[in-house]
Amino acid sequence: MQGDFGERLKQIRNEKEIPIERLANETGVSVQVLNAIEEGQKKQRFSFPILQRIANVLEIDIEDVIEVKIL
Repeated sequence: MQGDFGERLKQIRNEKEIPIERLANETGVSVQVLNAIEEGQKKQRFSFPILQRIANVLEIDIEDVIEVKIL
């Protein structure tokens, strides 16, 4: 499932033309960690606030990042 998260993250980021450096700067997650996650080389668990920051930078709902619908 982590690989799926990285793939979704990279796909959304590329579709929105958001550089990985911007995502790193605005979320506090290093470029190296984000790159490793996107490439499926690293598994990472993020806290809700970090997931929310990622969603905010990508201008999407958090559910779209984690592919879970919150009722």
